[in-house]
Amino acid sequence: MSILKDTYLASVGIYNLTKKKAEEVVDSLIKAGEISKSERKQAVMELLDKAEKSTSKMKEKIVKETGTIQKDITRVVDKFKLATRKDIDAVNKKIDKLMKAIEKLEKSQ
Repeated sequence: MSILKDTYLASVGIYNLTKKKAEEVVDSLIKAGEISKSERKQAVMELLDKAEKSTSKMKEKIVKETGTIQKDITRVVDKFKLATRKDIDAVNKKIDKLMKAIEKLEKSQ
């Protein structure tokens, strides 16, 4: 691929490339003389393949980073003894029980 073609592909955001967009990109490259009309079908397929591979790599990276972030958050919560959602829910259940007991005592008086 030429530098112009590479630059153009990068500028269209290859991560979210649809078949229609790939065809538009290739048609633009044909008009610019970067590729021939006979290479159109192959170029579209190549773009879609690269977009799929790039998307897969990005998903893998996001999953990896999300796991790392989750571990970091867990370490911070543990280190600073911060309450978790589970801790708060447990306290809320105890408060509910106490409120019911208080209401029961008030009614019996």
